[in-house]
Amino acid sequence: MLGARPAAAPPPTSTVDPLDLSAFRDAPCGLPGDAELARFFLAVPGRLTPAAALTECEWASANPRAPRYQAAVDLNSGGLPGLRRRTPFAPDGPAAIHGYPAGHVAAGRTAGWCTVDVGVAPDTVLQVSVTIPAPGVLSDDPCTDADQFAGAIIGFQGHRAP
Repeated sequence: MLGARPAAAPPPTSTVDPLDLSAFRDAPCGLPGDAELARFFLAVPGRLTPAAALTECEWASANPRAPRYQAAVDLNSGGLPGLRRRTPFAPDGPAAIHGYPAGHVAAGRTAGWCTVDVGVAPDTVLQVSVTIPAPGVLSDDPCTDADQFAGAIIGFQGHRAP
């Protein structure tokens, strides 16, 4: 058929069962378990930081030069496909984390800071950000750190009893 437009690529979908993280929308500090926090050298509980759009939890190491981690659960954006329609994603971000579609937010990729969004259910996005106060000292790639922390949260939540 002449003049027909090629079909748009379908949005990425998950190859695994959806994760129900709705209980963590207002309490994201419970997303990782103690073992996950210890893996990232985060011995202290997270600090809740309510924001206009999302309630986030921030974890910081005792070392002020170590990465700081933030996580939030987004139930209002229409899932990852809804975010992708409004937010540019970096072309070199991960396609998936533990089988869930993911991407680095292009605007969130600056020196020492990165955000990854992971579609854990059709209407739910796990958002993880990492800030590295002193790049090159303890870590120099906030996107890798964000991907790993998101993976640790998903792994923990995926193995919890319903």
